[in-house]
Amino acid sequence: MNRNLRLTMALIALSALPVRRPVMGAEQGRGEWDRRSLLSQGNVARIQHAMAKARRGEPVTIAVIGGSITQGARASKPQNRYGNLVAQWWRQNFPKSRIQFVNAGIGGTGSNYGC
Repeated sequence: MNRNLRLTMALIALSALPVRRPVMGAEQGRGEWDRRSLLSQGNVARIQHAMAKARRGEPVTIAVIGGSITQGARASKPQNRYGNLVAQWWRQNFPKSRIQFVNAGIGGTGSNYGC
């Protein structure tokens, strides 16, 4: 067997060996990983206000903004588009409220378009 072939076979065999890697968080506390990964905790006041309106039976508008995935590209059925699923969740959880849904997804646009 020539040298290159032996080396190639040895590399293939080595690549099949299991590699032990440290478990995420093993060298640091779990809280440290969470703290370092969180960019912003955000502000939930607006969603809480919308949910309070829906609980009172007032009308609420749910809108999604984005690109082709938001628009519904590659969804198996229109009702499986993620925005439609969000609207469905609102309608199921707040049946007394009239939920209006707006899908502002535009295929072929980048994320910066909605900004």
